[in-house]
Amino acid sequence: MYCECESILFEYLLKLKRRACARALACILYELYIGEPPFFADGLGRLIKLVVDSPVHWPSEFPPQLRDFLERLLIKDPQKRLSWPVLLNHEYISDLVQGS
Repeated sequence: MYCECESILFEYLLKLKRRACARALACILYELYIGEPPFFADGLGRLIKLVVDSPVHWPSEFPPQLRDFLERLLIKDPQKRLSWPVLLNHEYISDLVQGS
């Protein structure tokens, strides 16, 4: 079972606006690279606890620039989290954005 904590807490999501989308992007990119989500649990309560309280496991083969990008998107405090459109300036994707 996978669910992002902001999706569960709708009122909280309304305050976050685009920051929640950036966090969801990070979860998707993490799963695409590793093959499993950054947080996984059998039940919703356990999943929420993992998302809120647990750090992300970073395998050693994770590319440093991608890890830095995702870490900034997965910051627990939404006010400190990298968000749109600032995330487009991160060195991991800025060349891709400028090249398009």
